[in-house]
Amino acid sequence: MKKIKLYNLALLSLLGAFVSCNDDEDATDQRIAKSVVAVDQTSFSVTEGESITVTLTTNKPLNLRSDFKLELVGGTGAFRDFTVDGDNNSDTDDETTVDDGYGIIGHKITLPAYATTSTFEITTLIDFNVENTETLIFRLYPMNNSTALVDSDSEYITVTVNEYVSDDLGIQLVWGQDYYNAHGNLESGVYLDEDDDEHNYSDYDFDFWVEDINGIAIDGYAAATGASPEFEVLTGALIPDGTYYIYVDLWSAGTPPAETFEHDLKINLTKYGVWSTTVQIPTTSDDAFSDYTVGFDKAGTTYTVYDAYNSGTVYATGKIGNGKKPAISGRNLKRGL
Repeated sequence: MKKIKLYNLALLSLLGAFVSCNDDEDATDQRIAKSVVAVDQTSFSVTEGESITVTLTTNKPLNLRSDFKLELVGGTGAFRDFTVDGDNNSDTDDETTVDDGYGIIGHKITLPAYATTSTFEITTLIDFNVENTETLIFRLYPMNNSTALVDSDSEYITVTVNEYVSDDLGIQLVWGQDYYNAHGNLESGVYLDEDDDEHNYSDYDFDFWVEDINGIAIDGYAAATGASPEFEVLTGALIPDGTYYIYVDLWSAGTPPAETFEHDLKINLTKYGVWSTTVQIPTTSDDAFSDYTVGFDKAGTTYTVYDAYNSGTVYATGKIGNGKKPAISGRNLKRGL
C-alpha cells in the first residue's frame, strides 16, 4: 500500500511538472505574440515643399499602442530637409530627444490601439540652398518594447527630392543665434541679464520690409510680425521691373543684457533653385538698428542684389550667387531705444 501511495505521488509530481511546463510555454508564446505592420509604399519622388503620406497596416489590431521610430539612415539629404508628423497631430512635436531613449535623433511614429491602419506624413522643406536632386533614406523600426514588428519589406523608405525652382525671391531675416544641442535638437540662443537670468536673443524683435525706389512698401509689411526669424516670398510675376531696397528695423529690444553683445543679424536671400546669398548686418545690443541694408534690381526674371549703400558690391545676380558676403557698408543707428 505504501508503495502504491509513493507511486501515485511521483505520478502526480510528474504530471504537475508537465502542466507547469505547458503553462510556461503558453506564457512565452503570449509574450512574443506581436502583430506585423507593413507600409503601402516604400519609394516616393517629390519636389521640395511637397508632402508624402505613408499608410501603416497591421495584420492584427492590438489593444495597446505600438511605437516606432523613423530614422534617416542614408541618402544625400540632411535631417533638417524635412519634418515628420508621426501621430496625425500637428500640435505635437514628434522629433525625438535624448530623454525619449530612442537613440540618435529621429521621429516617433505611432499606431493607435485597436487601429487596423494609420498614417504618418513626411514634408520636404523649401530651403535657401541651391542643390541637385537629393535622396532621403529612412528606416522604420519598433521602439519601447513595441507590441508590433515591421515587415522586412517595409523597413526602408526612400524619398527622392527634386529642387524647387521659381522666379520668386525668398528673403529671411535671422538673429536668434539658435543652435543644435549634442542630440541634434534645435535650441534657442540665450544671453544673461544683470541678475544672471537667461533670455532668448529672439526677444529682440527685428522686422523688415521691401520698398520701391520711392520709399513705398510693396509687400504690405509681411515680415513685420514679431516672428523669429522673419520671412517672406516676393512673387516674381507680381513685382514690376525696377529698383528695390530691404529695410531692417529693430521694433523692440529685449531685456538689457549684463554685457553688450553682437547680434548675429543677417539676411538670407534666394532665387529658388538658381542662387542664394547671405548678408551680415553688424549691430550690437546697444544699438537701435533702423536702416536700408540690401538693394536689388529686377529686370524680367533676373535679379541683381547689392549693398544698399554701394551698388558696386554685388552679392548675387542672374544665375550666380556669391555665397556669404561681408557686412553691409551703411548703417543708421538710433541710440537709446
